[in-house]
Amino acid sequence: MTVIIQTDMVYFEYSPTWTSSFFWTVIAAFVLSFLFSYGMGANDCANSWGTSVASGVVKLWQAYILANIFNTLGAVLVGKKLTSMIID
Repeated sequence: MTVIIQTDMVYFEYSPTWTSSFFWTVIAAFVLSFLFSYGMGANDCANSWGTSVASGVVKLWQAYILANIFNTLGAVLVGKKLTSMIID
C-alpha cells in the first residue's frame, strides 16, 4: 500500500512494509464482528417471533422468511436515520 502525502507542494511517499503482516487481523476482526452481530440479531429475532411460532400462528419456515424480509427492510429504510441520530 502506498500513500502519497502532499504538504506545501512537496510529495512524500509512505509505503510501509509492516502493514501486510497485520492484514489477517483485519479479516479476523471482520469475521468476528459479523458473527457477533449475526448472533445478536438472531437472539432479537427469536424474542420477537418465538411467541408466534410457539402458538402456531406462523410456521418456523414462514418466520424465517418474514424475519429476513423485515430485518432487511428495517436496516435499509431506518438505518441511515438511526445512525445520524446517534451521531448527533
